Amino acid sequence: MLGYYLTLALRSLRRNPALTALMVLTIGVGIGAAMTTLTVFRAMAADPIADHATQLFAPQIDAWGLGANGPNPDHLSDQLGYIDATALMRAHAGERQTVLYKTQFAVWPPQSQSQSQLPPFRAGARAAYADFFRMFDVPFRYGGPWSSADDQGHVPVVVISRELNDRLFGGANSVGRVLRLDADVFRIVGVLARWDPVPRYYDPQDAFGGTPEDVFLPFTTAIDLRKHSSEGGPCVAPTPPGWDGLLRSDCTWL
Repeated sequence: MLGYYLTLALRSLRRNPALTALMVLTIGVGIGAAMTTLTVFRAMAADPIADHATQLFAPQIDAWGLGANGPNPDHLSDQLGYIDATALMRAHAGERQTVLYKTQFAVWPPQSQSQSQLPPFRAGARAAYADFFRMFDVPFRYGGPWSSADDQGHVPVVVISRELNDRLFGGANSVGRVLRLDADVFRIVGVLARWDPVPRYYDPQDAFGGTPEDVFLPFTTAIDLRKHSSEGGPCVAPTPPGWDGLLRSDCTWL
């Protein structure tokens, strides 16, 4: 009986080759779309850092008071203001902890003979504390993170991505070399291995967009340099003028 039905099906397919091709194509596109959706769902539903998921916490603080959070008073910002963030760092309630924010620099390539024609370009940067690299299992190709003493001393050091190291130094070990960012000079202490976590779980503001940062520097150094956040954040009241006014304000950007 099965052979009989297969014979009828083949005869029908031969009578309408165009319709047959369209049906096969439609079924193929449907299967492809379903598998793509399932793959994306599986990737996004997976725990991106399972070893540390139960140990990582992102604090939220009602910095503005009752009624200032919009129609949903229980919805708190994913970001913190400078006063709250630095107070949490001083309290040191966690074994490891960091404040983060995203910014940008103009990178001035080293003017060696091989890279003399490479013009300056902009690169994304992440201001953080030294614990960041251990908290999120960031892999290194050369060197390592800066120290807690560098955080406290506001030292101009950087960790750069593998991609930036390849672009500027041809992939060689650049630890100990200097790199000019904007008008300031930094010493390279580490070069990352290939690392592009998706989602970017350490950045709740831009977890599924943008590109990974090429430069990491101490938070304290970035604050000294008055580097503004490239992601910004809301304010409930007018911000006092100047950089010091931003640090004293209730704006959430960290």
